[in-house]
Amino acid sequence: MNVAAKKRLKQYRDKSHTMKNYLLILCLLFACETTDELTPENEFKVVVVGESIDCHLPIIQFLEKDSVRINELVSSNSLSFFAYELDSVYAKVGQNLQVIVEPTELKKQYACTTLGLSYPWLTIIEAELAD
Repeated sequence: MNVAAKKRLKQYRDKSHTMKNYLLILCLLFACETTDELTPENEFKVVVVGESIDCHLPIIQFLEKDSVRINELVSSNSLSFFAYELDSVYAKVGQNLQVIVEPTELKKQYACTTLGLSYPWLTIIEAELAD
């Protein structure tokens, strides 16, 4: 092989390695991308204010400052909600919680008697005691 051919072959191999590196980085970026839909806009501070007489679900209340965000999430003007799937450890009246929530699917909601007040439903994805 002449010198020019060797030089072109070396350049081709260098470009090939560079392309492989770019493809590897691109694959890693897509592989590491999260598909989790839960974002900080679903995270709130709440207070447990009671338990429903008829549904036996905890009732949580959001802070006034979060009213716009919660309204966008569930299309409700209420600050009080039934806390579906809130662990009983966190369901004590007066506890301040940090929660991640999502709208409760209609098929998971059940009819309650009309003994107590009715509230919109929210599913608690994650909860922990707040400061």
